Amino acid sequence: MTASIRLPVSRRNFLKATAGLAAALAAYRASSAYAEEVTLNILNSNSVWAGALTDQVAKAYTAAKITGESNPYESHYEKMLIELSQGSETFDIIT
Repeated sequence: MTASIRLPVSRRNFLKATAGLAAALAAYRASSAYAEEVTLNILNSNSVWAGALTDQVAKAYTAAKITGESNPYESHYEKMLIELSQGSETFDIIT
């Protein structure tokens, strides 16, 4: 015969404690996510309207740091194809 082992903690108390710990960790992770600085990376072609677009995005997202990379058309097109084909997350907005 096998003797059952009696644990000092009941299953109900164990589940309560683990649920509370999980909730506390989730709240901690959520609070640190709000404290992070938001950055929007824009890949632009080197055109007249690229600067205007970056300015409009900066006005719309005042809490974010806006970085824009302007390239001549040929290199911009190549870079855009590489970024999109690889599923890269380097740029948030590609024009």
